[in-house]
Amino acid sequence: MTDEELQKPENWDFDKSEEKPGRSQGRAVVSVSFSREDFNLVSQHAEMLGLKTSELIRNATLEQITSGTILIEGTPLDSTKASWGALTEDEYRVTTAA
Repeated sequence: MTDEELQKPENWDFDKSEEKPGRSQGRAVVSVSFSREDFNLVSQHAEMLGLKTSELIRNATLEQITSGTILIEGTPLDSTKASWGALTEDEYRVTTAA
């Protein structure tokens, strides 16, 4: 059946419909700015790993936060403060390495 045919309700099989569970949690979408050079590097790396660019960014960010290697004000985050709850307001200001 073509996509056009699938759009017509008369072609729908209501007697054999399937219920699928929804996502248990909502999602948030953020916009991140990269220089073209940095974006190319990230997207090429994602492709080499068989990931979408967004998956690589998400995975890398979460890994940095949980491993304690994220940079705060130019200093590696102490692993004892790796959870967000342990950070002070000033420590939330994340900067890139020089």
